[in-house]
Amino acid sequence: IILSNLLKSCLSISTLNFIAFGTTITNQGIERLKEGFIQLKHLQDATIVIGQSENLQEEGFSHFMQAIELFSKLTKLTLGFKNNANLSDTNLIKLAASLTNLRSSLASLALDFTETKVTDEGLLEIAKSISKLSQLTNLALFLPQVDITDKTIGQLAEAVSSLSNLAGLNFNCFLCQRLTNTSAQILADLLQKQTSITSVEVVLNYTGVSDDAKRDINNVSSSRKFSLFKIE
Repeated sequence: IILSNLLKSCLSISTLNFIAFGTTITNQGIERLKEGFIQLKHLQDATIVIGQSENLQEEGFSHFMQAIELFSKLTKLTLGFKNNANLSDTNLIKLAASLTNLRSSLASLALDFTETKVTDEGLLEIAKSISKLSQLTNLALFLPQVDITDKTIGQLAEAVSSLSNLAGLNFNCFLCQRLTNTSAQILADLLQKQTSITSVEVVLNYTGVSDDAKRDINNVSSSRKFSLFKIE
């Protein structure tokens, strides 16, 4: 309640850093925070991390996802949901809808779903929304230990291919064990064709991707110039 009221008294702020990791925040608490968040009409840069919150259920995450679309002036958004067992594909579908409403302003997006139970279903909706963010110049997706398949990588790559302004790309798929060499080929093809991308970080350690397939991605760096090119 105190934090919600504090946010309501800071209506003109343009930058917000809200980090709640390992807290006892509940669905009711998130709903009150939402009431504070939606007052921030001038917000341009937001970092919001809600991690390892065992008392937060799917309904609470839904309240939060719906608030994101109201930040109509956002140019930079970082959302972290690491270690939240109750984060669902349904929540990602709501988040995807909110992100689409930021398509005219958002230039930088980072999403962290590390060790959550989201799957291809929710991430495919995220990919669709990303494809509509035409102003995006930087994209980071952290998916360690998430149960995804090559289908998600394919859809994300297709989304990225439509972003003509994108310069920085970071995919972290550490311990996504169902990924195969197909994902590596998809990424290699993307980086070869998407000449706007000049900074790349991709993590495929402890997946089903072979060292040879990783080398195929690395070979792209020899065909054109990158400011950063890191494949693990």
